[in-house]
Amino acid sequence: MQDTASPTSAFVRERCQTGPTCSVPVDDLWNVWREWAEDNGVRAGTKQVFGRNLLSVVPQLNRSRPRAPSGDERIATYHGIALSG
Repeated sequence: MQDTASPTSAFVRERCQTGPTCSVPVDDLWNVWREWAEDNGVRAGTKQVFGRNLLSVVPQLNRSRPRAPSGDERIATYHGIALSG
């Protein structure tokens, strides 16, 4: 029942791992979420709404924009969550 009420919670449980050493680029997580939502008959919504819902499921989540190794760009990244497998 909870999965119907919270698709984001089901997504995190099925496709992610959480913890202080986990991180993932925001766009990577968003793309996997959209695919998962389509496969599960869930409306993906906007990236902003997904981020807000994600924070309610993973309260320790943080977002930052660290510099890429090249130093030329900054990549929006979630800390506290990663894609599993």
